[in-house]
Amino acid sequence: MAIAPVSSGLAPLSNAPVDPTTSPEMGLELRRARGFQGIQDTLPRTAGPSSTGDASFLATFKKAVAEVNDLQVQAEAQARALTLGEVRDLHQVTIATEKASLALGLAIQVRNKILEAYQEIMRMQV
Repeated sequence: MAIAPVSSGLAPLSNAPVDPTTSPEMGLELRRARGFQGIQDTLPRTAGPSSTGDASFLATFKKAVAEVNDLQVQAEAQARALTLGEVRDLHQVTIATEKASLALGLAIQVRNKILEAYQEIMRMQV
Protein backbone atom coordinates (compact mmCIF):
# COMPACT_ATOMS: atom_id res chain seq x y z
CA MET A 1 0.00 0.00 0.00
CA ALA A 2 1.53 3.31 -1.09
CA ILE A 3 1.28 6.42 1.04
CA ALA A 4 0.31 9.57 -0.83
CA PRO A 5 2.43 12.66 -0.14
CA VAL A 6 0.79 15.28 2.03
CA SER A 7 0.75 18.84 0.77
CA SER A 8 1.49 21.42 3.45
CA GLY A 9 -0.35 24.16 1.59
CA LEU A 10 2.59 26.56 2.02
CA ALA A 11 3.75 28.75 -0.82
CA PRO A 12 7.32 28.36 -2.10
CA LEU A 13 9.80 30.11 0.15
CA SER A 14 11.77 33.13 -0.88
CA ASN A 15 14.05 35.60 0.87
CA ALA A 16 11.67 38.48 0.14
CA PRO A 17 9.77 39.82 3.16
CA VAL A 18 6.20 38.59 3.38
CA ASP A 19 3.35 40.91 4.16
CA PRO A 20 0.88 38.69 6.05
CA THR A 21 -2.09 40.79 4.92
CA THR A 22 -1.44 40.11 1.23
CA SER A 23 0.01 36.61 1.45
CA PRO A 24 -2.10 34.22 -0.65
CA GLU A 25 -1.88 31.45 1.93
CA MET A 26 -3.49 33.61 4.61
CA GLY A 27 -7.20 33.04 5.06
CA LEU A 28 -9.75 35.52 3.83
CA GLU A 29 -11.04 35.76 7.39
CA LEU A 30 -7.71 37.08 8.69
CA ARG A 31 -7.57 39.76 6.00
CA ARG A 32 -11.13 40.77 6.92
CA ALA A 33 -10.23 40.84 10.61
CA ARG A 34 -7.21 43.03 9.86
CA GLY A 35 -9.59 45.44 8.13
CA PHE A 36 -11.13 46.22 11.52
CA GLN A 37 -7.95 48.06 12.54
CA GLY A 38 -9.16 51.17 10.71
CA ILE A 39 -12.56 51.08 12.36
CA GLN A 40 -11.70 53.80 14.89
CA ASP A 41 -11.73 56.37 12.07
CA THR A 42 -15.37 55.59 11.25
CA LEU A 43 -16.75 55.47 14.79
CA PRO A 44 -17.72 58.55 16.78
CA ARG A 45 -15.18 59.62 19.37
CA THR A 46 -15.91 58.61 22.96
CA ALA A 47 -14.43 59.68 26.23
CA GLY A 48 -12.25 56.57 26.30
CA PRO A 49 -12.05 54.13 29.20
CA SER A 50 -14.65 54.64 31.89
CA SER A 51 -13.77 55.91 35.32
CA THR A 52 -13.91 52.36 36.71
CA GLY A 53 -10.86 51.47 34.64
CA ASP A 54 -12.67 49.26 32.15
CA ALA A 55 -11.25 49.42 28.64
CA SER A 56 -13.57 50.49 25.89
CA PHE A 57 -15.03 47.88 23.59
CA LEU A 58 -13.04 49.22 20.67
CA ALA A 59 -9.74 48.98 22.56
CA THR A 60 -10.54 45.44 23.67
CA PHE A 61 -11.58 44.46 20.17
CA LYS A 62 -8.43 45.94 18.61
CA LYS A 63 -6.27 44.14 21.17
CA ALA A 64 -7.97 40.81 20.42
CA VAL A 65 -7.52 41.25 16.66
CA ALA A 66 -3.86 42.12 17.17
CA GLU A 67 -3.35 39.01 19.30
CA VAL A 68 -4.98 36.80 16.64
CA ASN A 69 -2.74 38.38 14.02
CA ASP A 70 0.36 37.81 16.19
CA LEU A 71 -0.54 34.15 16.61
CA GLN A 72 -1.00 33.79 12.84
CA VAL A 73 2.36 35.45 12.13
CA GLN A 74 4.13 33.30 14.74
CA ALA A 75 2.62 30.10 13.34
CA GLU A 76 3.63 31.07 9.80
CA ALA A 77 7.17 31.90 10.94
CA GLN A 78 7.51 28.58 12.75
CA ALA A 79 6.16 26.68 9.74
CA ARG A 80 8.68 28.43 7.49
CA ALA A 81 11.49 27.68 9.94
CA LEU A 82 10.44 24.03 10.00
CA THR A 83 10.45 23.79 6.21
CA LEU A 84 13.90 25.38 6.12
CA GLY A 85 15.18 22.87 8.67
CA GLU A 86 15.84 25.50 11.34
CA VAL A 87 13.37 23.96 13.80
CA ARG A 88 13.46 20.30 14.74
CA ASP A 89 10.51 20.26 17.16
CA LEU A 90 7.43 19.50 15.07
CA HIS A 91 5.25 19.54 18.19
CA GLN A 92 5.88 23.24 18.85
CA VAL A 93 5.06 24.10 15.24
CA THR A 94 1.86 22.07 15.40
CA ILE A 95 0.86 23.69 18.69
CA ALA A 96 1.49 27.19 17.32
CA THR A 97 -0.51 26.39 14.18
CA GLU A 98 -3.43 25.03 16.19
CA LYS A 99 -3.38 28.03 18.56
CA ALA A 100 -3.55 30.35 15.57
CA SER A 101 -6.34 28.31 13.99
CA LEU A 102 -8.42 28.23 17.18
CA ALA A 103 -7.90 31.95 17.83
CA LEU A 104 -8.97 32.80 14.28
CA GLY A 105 -12.02 30.55 14.56
CA LEU A 106 -13.02 32.21 17.82
CA ALA A 107 -12.49 35.68 16.35
CA ILE A 108 -14.70 34.79 13.40
CA GLN A 109 -17.44 33.51 15.70
CA VAL A 110 -17.26 36.65 17.84
CA ARG A 111 -17.41 38.81 14.70
CA ASN A 112 -20.45 36.89 13.48
CA LYS A 113 -22.22 37.36 16.82
CA ILE A 114 -21.46 41.08 16.77
CA LEU A 115 -22.82 41.37 13.24
CA GLU A 116 -25.95 39.42 14.19
CA ALA A 117 -26.53 41.72 17.15
CA TYR A 118 -26.04 44.79 14.97
CA GLN A 119 -28.44 43.45 12.34
CA GLU A 120 -31.01 42.67 15.04
CA ILE A 121 -30.75 46.22 16.37
CA MET A 122 -31.15 47.61 12.86
CA ARG A 123 -34.33 45.52 12.36
CA MET A 124 -35.95 47.04 15.46
CA GLN A 125 -38.74 49.48 14.79
CA VAL A 126 -38.53 52.82 16.50
